[in-house]
Amino acid sequence: MNSKTILGISLAAIFAISISMTAAMASNDPSLNATGAGKTDGAFYMDLDAPVKNFNFKDAPDLVTFWAWVLEDDHGADVRVAAITLHHNINDQAAFDPVFCPEDKSPQCQAIRSNPVQSFHSHYAEFNVIDVDGEGDFQLCVTNLESPNLDFRANNQPTITLEDDSEDYAGFYVVGTIGAIEGCPVGLGITSVTSTNLP
Repeated sequence: MNSKTILGISLAAIFAISISMTAAMASNDPSLNATGAGKTDGAFYMDLDAPVKNFNFKDAPDLVTFWAWVLEDDHGADVRVAAITLHHNINDQAAFDPVFCPEDKSPQCQAIRSNPVQSFHSHYAEFNVIDVDGEGDFQLCVTNLESPNLDFRANNQPTITLEDDSEDYAGFYVVGTIGAIEGCPVGLGITSVTSTNLP
């Protein structure tokens, strides 16, 4: 995925899977809907219809809401993004061990839905298209997660910013939700896409 043209076609096809499978689950909250995004002066930015707000986790669209900038450097994944996530009811630090819950830490892996938390985080995330039931049920699953120490601004702002000098923005953004998907490697994947500027 080094070419922006190839990347655009591939990502459009990949996210079409998520959009077609989960359109009914999309939230109508205007703070989920992006009107534009990009990168300037070492920072990603995303303009929204309304300021980002905290959702009551009981009313949240799913476990995690994300605003993501797609990266050209995919690290071998189908999709790699820089993102700001709003966690509604999941402790991702317990769910995502460095090597996806090794046996010696299995108690942390018993419940991806752990104690309710609600906080913004910056992440690098990787997704792969996986046939979760072996019968053609393709889902965009979370396959890796990093928590970089990056400065960001999100809460109650009409623009999200994420400072990053090192990553290469591919020119596409995606907004949506992540939730439990049986058959995904760590049990999580994209459950709705509410905004995107993919071709």
